[in-house]
Amino acid sequence: MTVKQRDFRKNKDIGFPFYYFIISVYPVVFNLGHNIHEVYPNVAIRPFLILFGLSLIAFAILLLFTKSKTKSGMFGTWLMVLFLTYGSFFRWIDQISFFEMVSRHRYVLIFWLLIALIGIFLLSKVNPSKNFVRILNAFAIALILIPIIQIGSYNFRIAVQKRKADNQISETTSLLASSEKPDVYVIVLDTYPRADSLEKTFNISNQDFISQLTDMGFYVAPCSRCNYAYTELSLSSMFNLDYLDQVAPEVIKSGQDTVPLFNLLKNSLMRRNFEQLGYSTYSIASYPPLAWEDADFFYNSNSIDIDKKGDRSFLTSFERMIFESTAVKAFLDLNVFTDSTEQIPVNYRYAEHVQKHLFTLDALKNVVTKRGPKLIFTHITSPHAPFVFTPDGDLLDNPPNIPWVEGLPWEEHKKYFGMQVQYISNEMIPIIREIIESSETKPIIVLFGDHGYAADAERMAVLTAVYAPDKVKDSMYPGISLVNIFRIIFNQSFGGNYKILDDISYMSPHTDPFNFTIVEEILPGCIQ
Repeated sequence: MTVKQRDFRKNKDIGFPFYYFIISVYPVVFNLGHNIHEVYPNVAIRPFLILFGLSLIAFAILLLFTKSKTKSGMFGTWLMVLFLTYGSFFRWIDQISFFEMVSRHRYVLIFWLLIALIGIFLLSKVNPSKNFVRILNAFAIALILIPIIQIGSYNFRIAVQKRKADNQISETTSLLASSEKPDVYVIVLDTYPRADSLEKTFNISNQDFISQLTDMGFYVAPCSRCNYAYTELSLSSMFNLDYLDQVAPEVIKSGQDTVPLFNLLKNSLMRRNFEQLGYSTYSIASYPPLAWEDADFFYNSNSIDIDKKGDRSFLTSFERMIFESTAVKAFLDLNVFTDSTEQIPVNYRYAEHVQKHLFTLDALKNVVTKRGPKLIFTHITSPHAPFVFTPDGDLLDNPPNIPWVEGLPWEEHKKYFGMQVQYISNEMIPIIREIIESSETKPIIVLFGDHGYAADAERMAVLTAVYAPDKVKDSMYPGISLVNIFRIIFNQSFGGNYKILDDISYMSPHTDPFNFTIVEEILPGCIQ
């Protein structure tokens, strides 16, 4: 045995390859960091454990053959990189017409296997130094620190804003609860436009929906408007009964970060007023940033926590997002990891969205039987995309792309959005009727769109329908904006003394949400 051979055997394990395990779970941590404001952190637990477990098994098998942690780390990293990128490569080659005949999994998998074998052969010739492992470990740690910092920064900002909200001294007024406190339902139909906007832009009439609401006793404001163009801006203003320059001046000055606004709508003046009046709070929202997790009754639509037999898919949308980029895509395309239900077909493109949406509607129906007084806040993800429903409530066989993610021609855009408007309109009527008929005391129901769907000033034209005592409805007016809704409700039903504000709508670019421009009414029937 030569001196060189003895030195190699002595140094064949020159440091533990932590980089291998870090790279194995990196897609989970990266996607969680990138989407932390959209999901609950626990959605990452299962894919993290799956990938980490897979990396452990592969490392143990490689170690059995190589007898070297260093070589096992090198081989394992190469194989894991190929595993994690297979799905992305397949999608890329599938989009190139030149490769159309070979963009089948059986061909791409054979090609990927050859690449794997060539890589292992070349790596077997490498004799790494101690610095080689140290550099890779340091690189992997630096790589994963970026999403970890994103996650930590987001949670820190949320905690800081929550403390500020808890300590915030808001406008107060003396409120008096009547002997019979009405249940209060705050129902957001995400992106539901006003009737005239629907007719002008989408060639859809929802007059039947409006008429049925009116017949049940709603006041439907014909020229109502939101005050801001995006959900977090619109709701944080409405729920705090004031404009953002008064509610959150420091947030506006800080730049483009809208995250603090979610705490303002979760811990709003509206909510605190009702809690001080003795109301229990109910939160039914499938979009995590809007959910009141600390409500007295929190209906969590996280698919991991929904345990209705026969009504769940095997993978969550977060997991599917991760595994679609890996070699698991070959199995996903064969429908191996999905369950079929009566409502959701096998491997349905937006299965988790449908599941959460149906869960939200069911929870709203069931909460009616809970005895009050109660404040119920529910955010319904319709008619907002993805577009999955027909007007009759059936699922579209081939739902279209999410417009801002993959693009969608405007004519198709309008068609599918219109179908979603008709669907949710039909769906809400029996639910609202059940709320009214089953309530012990006549409830207060605020049914509205947080913003419209157009890209111009028409985006501010939204549905606003209020079911309440006559003195509340008599104080409503055609051009009311969302910021004044609860001012009127507190004044007329709870002895408040809130000043009615000027109705102003502020438009802003999505990329610069606090760059406000005042926009006036543009639809002919409402121009004063």
